Amino acid sequence: MKKVSQISLIGMIALLLIWQLPWIYQFIFAHPQQSAMRFMLFSPITYEFTYPDRGANDKLVGKDLAGHIYSANQLDSVLPLFYNRQLADRNAFPDSIMGKPINLKEIQEGRFMFRNFPEDTNGPIAPLYMLLESAPKRLDFELPKDMFRCTTNGLEFITMQNNQIDLAKSTLFTQALKDVGCSFPIIHLHNIPNLRKRYDNGFLLVDRQHQLFHMQMTHNKPVCHRIDLPKDVLANQVFVTEFDSRKHYGFFTDTTNKMYVIDAPSYQIHPLDIPEFNPSTQEIMIIGNPYMWTIRIEDDRGTTFYGLDGSDYHQYRKKEYIYHNKPFMGLHFTSSNDGYVYPHWN
Repeated sequence: MKKVSQISLIGMIALLLIWQLPWIYQFIFAHPQQSAMRFMLFSPITYEFTYPDRGANDKLVGKDLAGHIYSANQLDSVLPLFYNRQLADRNAFPDSIMGKPINLKEIQEGRFMFRNFPEDTNGPIAPLYMLLESAPKRLDFELPKDMFRCTTNGLEFITMQNNQIDLAKSTLFTQALKDVGCSFPIIHLHNIPNLRKRYDNGFLLVDRQHQLFHMQMTHNKPVCHRIDLPKDVLANQVFVTEFDSRKHYGFFTDTTNKMYVIDAPSYQIHPLDIPEFNPSTQEIMIIGNPYMWTIRIEDDRGTTFYGLDGSDYHQYRKKEYIYHNKPFMGLHFTSSNDGYVYPHWN
């Protein structure tokens, strides 16, 4: 018994050393990584990445990567699509940007922010999904009386009150997807299960052939569409969006981590002019408007900013911050890439 206790104690000490030594090493010997800006926007006026900062006497100033410094009012004018309310308040909002006439209402309705984290893709999920009525009788959405799950042969709706399978509804929606070419099982799907949103874009789904589909429920009936993909493109992760402009159904990535946006209501596909985005390992933030998008992609290797045109999504500028200190391998019980608590060796 004493020998077993000694072995257990030695094992526990060894485990603690494996866990803590990498952290102690990094704390003592690791040098600070190259600083990356957490927030920058691409300016449609100067075509430079610009950011707010604090100057003398802690006053708000603006700076850009070309070394220019702007007063607070000048910063508003350099980033007019972001600070549009400030400009409108002092009657300084421009009539045109990038040679195109603009109006304040269009900018305010067309602004959006999209974020996704690796833990959103890799973390634990309950495989039950809420399908809302996309055309409710009143303005507010109502909580449905059932949920659905994906099986190898289709969708299975379960009535929450009695935990019974609704065979008629399950058959109806499964057949509607099959009629537009969906091959079960569904491997990825996404929606926004929020009752307080302005409208509902339903679900984006990827079938076992990596083809892309859109599903909504209108007047209790399925409305399903197959989204035609460019040649040799195989869909992978999907992200539904419900921005105020109603211009898009969402984003998706393909099996090579190329990212695309889906127009509404035409279902036209546009590739974003960025090298790649891997939802399983990278964090993304997109701050957009009808004229300019700023994209920030971050992972353990560094942070990269892109300035894209808001119409055809071509790239204007790129700024990359590389982290020169690679993470020290060691034992961890949590990871920023998922929501699970178990031993990770990374």
